[in-house]
Amino acid sequence: MNEIWHKTACVLCEQNCGLKVHVQNNRIETVLPDESHPVSKGYVCRKGLHIGDHQNHTDRLTHPLKKTANGFIQVSWETALQEIASKLQQIISDHSPQSFAFMGGMNKGCHIDAIYARTLLKMIGSPYHYHAIAQEHTGMHWLSGQMLGRQDSVPIPDDHHADMILAVGWDGMESHKMIRSPMVLKTFATHPHRRLVVIDHRNTSTAQLANVHLLLNTGTYALLAKTLIAIILQEGWENKDYIQAHVTGLDDIRHWFHKWDIKYSLEVCGIELDTAYALCHELGTRKWCLKLEKGALMNRHSTVTSYFFTVLLAICGRLCTIGGNVIPGKLFSLTDTKTEPLKTVFTQHPSICGFFPPNVLPQEIDNNHSDRIRALLVCGANPIRSYADTHAYTKAFEKLELLTVIDIAMTETCEMADYVLPACSAYESWDTTFYSYTFPDIFTQLRPPIIQPPENLKECGTIITELADQMGLIPKIPDHLQRASTKDRYQFILNLLTVSTNAFQFDEALPFILSKTLGKTMNSSNLAVYWGIIQTMNATVRKRMHIEMKSPMSSALSLNKIFAVAKTMISRLNLLPLAGLFPRFEQSEAIFDAIIDNPEGLIVGQMNPDNNMQEIKTIDEYIHLHIPVLVDWSKSITPELEQIRLKRTPEFPMILNAGRPAKTNAHCQIRKPDWNKGLRSCTVLMHPKDANRLGFDDGQIVCVITKVASVEIELEVSEEVQEGQLLMPHGGGLKYQKKTYGVNVNDLTDCQNRDVLTGIPLHQYMPCRVEALFTKSDLSDWSD
Repeated sequence: MNEIWHKTACVLCEQNCGLKVHVQNNRIETVLPDESHPVSKGYVCRKGLHIGDHQNHTDRLTHPLKKTANGFIQVSWETALQEIASKLQQIISDHSPQSFAFMGGMNKGCHIDAIYARTLLKMIGSPYHYHAIAQEHTGMHWLSGQMLGRQDSVPIPDDHHADMILAVGWDGMESHKMIRSPMVLKTFATHPHRRLVVIDHRNTSTAQLANVHLLLNTGTYALLAKTLIAIILQEGWENKDYIQAHVTGLDDIRHWFHKWDIKYSLEVCGIELDTAYALCHELGTRKWCLKLEKGALMNRHSTVTSYFFTVLLAICGRLCTIGGNVIPGKLFSLTDTKTEPLKTVFTQHPSICGFFPPNVLPQEIDNNHSDRIRALLVCGANPIRSYADTHAYTKAFEKLELLTVIDIAMTETCEMADYVLPACSAYESWDTTFYSYTFPDIFTQLRPPIIQPPENLKECGTIITELADQMGLIPKIPDHLQRASTKDRYQFILNLLTVSTNAFQFDEALPFILSKTLGKTMNSSNLAVYWGIIQTMNATVRKRMHIEMKSPMSSALSLNKIFAVAKTMISRLNLLPLAGLFPRFEQSEAIFDAIIDNPEGLIVGQMNPDNNMQEIKTIDEYIHLHIPVLVDWSKSITPELEQIRLKRTPEFPMILNAGRPAKTNAHCQIRKPDWNKGLRSCTVLMHPKDANRLGFDDGQIVCVITKVASVEIELEVSEEVQEGQLLMPHGGGLKYQKKTYGVNVNDLTDCQNRDVLTGIPLHQYMPCRVEALFTKSDLSDWSD
């Protein structure tokens, strides 16, 4: 038998915990945590242990598919790409480059495809990249740009040096969002000198563990945060020295809090006065950090909630300080930090970090504007199931003139596509992520393939490159560069520089050039572009690296020979001297080789932990608290108005929270249902008092109704949810072998129920009602 163990990582959440995987006969058979992983250190949750169900299942795509009047038929790669390119070119010619959009890429375990996607968009001339990050965290990115001068670096909690974690809308015991979060949270909750404080409208596993749980009324996060600021300022508990040294704009907003009715506001939030004052005293005296997550971010006033909690960090002196929230280091950033964002044509939503919110896409397709989106390329995403308002997406996709999907499985979105292109999985290709969740260490892990893919599959980067080639977007590659790519990498990069210096289009298409040259030599487009990323690191990142450079004589090409080659090229092509380039080559090669040699991941550099303030990039290098565009919105959040706004109607007397954190939820990434066999993985939770009042029994089938639609689902009676609310997970309703498992909560959600600035869906606040369909006795009689 062919039995091999590999080092790799989980790709089912953003933490990418290290794994040891036993592969037998080209199948993942056994998965164990990797104790040698520098970050996860032997921790893994049950999702990571089930990556075999993500990789090994019968719904894998194996051939390009084309939709016909009689259904899908298999076609060759050449036919599929030629036809897609021709149709896309025709749509762009008939309308405009903005009629094309890309959705997906950069998923939880694979980011390199997004580099190719952004190159394709840029060369076509379209700005429209729709991504899940713009449905969760772009409010924090936008605020980071406004307050810290950089959208690409949201400060993360420095839990290593903190003595208290303030967890807001976050169930880290179930849903992570922090490295080794269950272990970290248990340490804080049980340590005699540390504290875990939770602010959440749900009685989550983390809330049950916490030293203090502020169980607020759902929809009141912004009001509570504003009230906490008011208490601190009215009591004089703010960090005055820190504010004087690092903060500007507090005087512009201080009057919001001067005569704030604290008691009334807390009554609307459902929080005891003594509890709030005790918390604020600790916020003013402890070394605390903040973890703000979807329970709050996908709730009413999402952007302003994030704003107020960031102001709270600043006035307590907890931004860019040890044990507070710090800006991490990174090798590379995929986010765009343009100060003048582009806007969508129809809804006029701005891009944040270069991404557009999925919630506006159905409207951007389904309208009569001449520049509406008519062609969409989806890569590694399943919007029909994953994004709000399945009905709106289905209706919009039917109006597209061309829908192409790149994926590993026949998803619900694939079923609607004109063309489906099969991709290598995360374990069949080289790939990485660019998340920055460590501080002060700079960590990276480049995962090698551990499974040999079927013969007809390609990496996503290769597929996008070949599509660009069919569209005529890639300039002709000189023979000398193609030859150099098969030899020493120093010769290759010198040849590359001579070409790109004289061809702007060559620079613009660089990822595609690397794919078609070095990618063939390395047998991986992804590996080639990763090598390019390491070569093009900027000076700031290089200074933080601590990988030692190799001796020049250890290279296949000696330094003297490099200078000789450069001298010839400089003389022949009249280039600027290249001598200063070689030390950077040596460092990049050493870093690249070290990363390759350590598949379990590697700490490649370190930030200065004592001077995180230098990462602030505002013009005056201060933290800015006054954001003019948020003034009216912030001032409108008062207890009087909120009490009116929160009043429920007879038609929809309850609130549905869409997105229950659970270890049984992998969204659309594990399609094979076996991993949750025997577990109640898709139910709607209701408080016992509500169930008793309505005459419902645990286990019966109920009908949940919103203004968009209704679904039938099993009821689970639980104290995890407050009275008057329901809690339902994402990720249900997936098809496997033509059978549907669970219920899709996005059948109930409304894509227009979104944050007015960022477009983030307000999944945690959806008015609804519940009606009975069957009792347990009805089901028993029927089964008999």
